[in-house]
Amino acid sequence: MPNELSYKLLINYFKNFIKIKFNKSPILEPLFFTFYNTLKCNFYCSYCDFAKGRKGEDLFPELNTQETKTLLRIIKQACPNIYFTGGEPLLRSDIVDIVAYCHQIGFKSISINTNMSIIHKRIEVLDYITNLVASFDVIDEYTCKEICGVSLRAVKKVKENIIHCAKLQKDKNFIMTINCVVIPETVPYVKEVMNFCFENDMRFAIVPAELESGKINDRLLNNREYQDLIRDVIKAKKEGKPVFGSKKFLETILCFNPFECYPTLTPHIYPNGDLFYPCEPILKVGGNILEAGSYKKALIRGIEKFGPLPFCKNKCYKACYIEPSIFIKDPSLLIKEAI
Repeated sequence: MPNELSYKLLINYFKNFIKIKFNKSPILEPLFFTFYNTLKCNFYCSYCDFAKGRKGEDLFPELNTQETKTLLRIIKQACPNIYFTGGEPLLRSDIVDIVAYCHQIGFKSISINTNMSIIHKRIEVLDYITNLVASFDVIDEYTCKEICGVSLRAVKKVKENIIHCAKLQKDKNFIMTINCVVIPETVPYVKEVMNFCFENDMRFAIVPAELESGKINDRLLNNREYQDLIRDVIKAKKEGKPVFGSKKFLETILCFNPFECYPTLTPHIYPNGDLFYPCEPILKVGGNILEAGSYKKALIRGIEKFGPLPFCKNKCYKACYIEPSIFIKDPSLLIKEAI
């Protein structure tokens, strides 16, 4: 499966490369869909916009199980790769049924991003996914408790679940990645999380925390301690350690270098089937995929409403936008990463 997935991604990358070579077309072949299957969450992370308002739960109600499956069938026609996030995706009682359905209808890559607090209650999801992405920002339990806004007992359970799931990777045939969100207060502690990953056979991913609308915290800009941290992560990658993300991505978030963004490479869908256009941080709904009947029709509605892709001057530094956008401009970088 990994070779097949890589081949399909390379084909789509080169198709898109040809499109943008002559025109910054917003109608690109999607590389994967990000689906917020719920905005509900049992954590209250200090850096999370959802945690601060929780208003999205009412604005974007969840589809029921059958409607969700219909949505999945529609987007599968455009791209066989999906990334579940939230909110906390595992709060949905039907999540095992949903990911099993993705597997059944032929999704090649099925990823879930979770805070790991209740995965022991949904452990069957591991039978159907290809990638488990665990949010984990700091090892110290008391600091983690304050950042996540949960009990010490919950923090201990998260760490226990992470270690348990890491041991199941080979038997269940999935890859586990720790997604470490960096805020100014946790910069000194991130290397400890990175080493924890390496010791437990997990990939390490690092992302700078966002403020409202995806903006970067000013306290990370020109922050020497933060920059030294990213250099250490780059060094670990060069040494062959399992660091997720390209060298170019890490160099981009080192000093928050500008990049030309192509957000429609990785479309974001909210729980009710709304497709954001041009991207999720701007929070403009292009169209509803269920109502439109296809991803491309929903995308075209967005283009008709809001026009071509804007030059946003890099309001956000989301990995899901940076990586594909960098590679689409220079496919040779993708080939180097794949070798």
